[in-house]
Amino acid sequence: MLEFTLDQLWQRRSENGELTFNAYQELGGLEGALGRRAEEEFLKLPPEVQAALPQVLRALSNVDQGLDIKVTARSVSFSALPASNPVPRLVEAFLNPHSRLLVSEGDEKSGRVRVSHEAC
Repeated sequence: MLEFTLDQLWQRRSENGELTFNAYQELGGLEGALGRRAEEEFLKLPPEVQAALPQVLRALSNVDQGLDIKVTARSVSFSALPASNPVPRLVEAFLNPHSRLLVSEGDEKSGRVRVSHEAC
């Protein structure tokens, strides 16, 4: 998340090339910068692809419903993701280096995918 936020701060640097605390606050800190990027990328997608988000999030997360609900990220094989058309399109869009929301290891047959950032 730090690398992503620094990139966003760099894009909002002052005329003198300085990274400012005001820009950091406008981004909403680390989590705000990530949330904005996710929202921007999500809104670029057609509605049928956006509708696949719950499926993808369920596949990429664990929910522990003990005393306090705790959600953590997990990696999954590409083959474990639903193969319906919108799901691969959403995963592909979020894997795009410009969005940096998901990361993968290996190829689409034997590889794995996971979220690239977890909010604290």
